[in-house]
Amino acid sequence: MGHLTLKVFPASKIQKIEIHNRWQPDSQRSDSEANGADIVLRLREKAQDNKANIALIKTLSKLCGRKVWIKSGASGRLKVIEFEGEEQEFISAIKAASRPNSKS
Repeated sequence: MGHLTLKVFPASKIQKIEIHNRWQPDSQRSDSEANGADIVLRLREKAQDNKANIALIKTLSKLCGRKVWIKSGASGRLKVIEFEGEEQEFISAIKAASRPNSKS
């Protein structure tokens, strides 16, 4: 079972996932830019009546095809999620699913 730290921004105009790669020393973004978060997720849903948390779980589960749940931070922007499988596989699945379609 793996876990990651997310920073969630509810009520965003666009839905977007930013992955901050902490495993590569030559990465363009550092952990300090993400405030310690591995993934920054912008959701359209508002943080009312748990709507943003539900959207977070549904979005990540759909993208990676695994069960996802919030381990801690349900009422804050910085959340720790837990999921089935290994961390690298989870991030690879999210990267592949959230990559924009490039047309040449």
